[in-house]
This record gives sequence, structure tokens and C-alpha cells, in this order.
Amino acid sequence: MTRLGCIFRAIERSTTYIGTLCLFALMFIVTMDVGARYFLSRPFVWSYDVITLYLTPALFFLVLSDSFRSGAQVNVDVLHRMLPRSVRRYTDALCNLLAFAVFALIAYAGALRAAASFMNADVTVGIVPWPTWPSAALVPLGGGMLALRLLARTIADLLGTAEEASPGAHHLETQGAFE
Repeated sequence: MTRLGCIFRAIERSTTYIGTLCLFALMFIVTMDVGARYFLSRPFVWSYDVITLYLTPALFFLVLSDSFRSGAQVNVDVLHRMLPRSVRRYTDALCNLLAFAVFALIAYAGALRAAASFMNADVTVGIVPWPTWPSAALVPLGGGMLALRLLARTIADLLGTAEEASPGAHHLETQGAFE
């Protein structure tokens, strides 16, 4: 793996760890809010906004690239397995290139939206005026990282240097984790 690849992989892992922390924060906030609501009759007025505006989007967008790299996404590959390896490389490259175009557009549009939200100092309407730009910034961050990963995989597919699917993903499949 190249130095740039190692750096990008470290960034992906870091964002995945942050996404994991967001999942734990979400579970903790929900549990505490339920406890405060039912045992103290004092729910957190801010929990819904924090969960929907920050934690849930972070969970989704921060792990996109690393999950693609590791093969953790859902694939419909019935026909794909029947193709010869050389043909598979090119179909993978084409699919990844098309996905790159889509996620590059998502990242670009998301960056424009996040910048506008930041410049306008947009906030939510409610008891606590939460800024919306951090949530909007998650879209170009996650989408951009996935677009870069897709572009790198496309090039690797065309050069014939792409790694096969992660052994961990295959292990889960063979152990019946998705049944």
C-alpha cells in the first residue's frame, strides 16, 4: 500500500471510530432521556435535535468509505460471481466509476449547502437554536471520502491491483450472520 493509501486508510478508520462514538453517544442519550422521562418526569428537551441533527448523520456519513473498503455494504452479486475474473474487473471498474460520479456530485452539492449554511449562520427553530452547518458538513465529508475511495478502486480495478472482498465480510456470510 502506498503512503497516500495508508494516510487515507487512517483517516477512514478515524472517521469510523468517531462514528462508533456517535453510536454510543446516541444510545447513552436515548437511555438517559427515557430514564429521565419515565422516572423523573423531566425529559431532555435537546435530545431529539442532537440525535437527528448530528449523531444519526454522523453515523451514516462517517463510515461510508471504510465500510466500502472493507466490503461491509450490501451487494447483489448473483450474476457477478458467474463472470470470468477479467470481465469482473471491468464491470467493477464501470460500476465504481458510475458510483464515483454520483458521490462526487453529492459531495459537491453538500459542500455548497454546508458553506451556505455556515455563511448564513443557519440554526434550527426550537428551544435550543442548534447550528445546522456541522450536520450539513457531514455530507461532503462522507460523500467525498467515498468518492475518493471509489476512484481509487476504479483505478485499481483497471490496473488489476484491486484487493478481493474482505475475508471478514466473507466470514460473516459463511457463518450465517446475514440469514
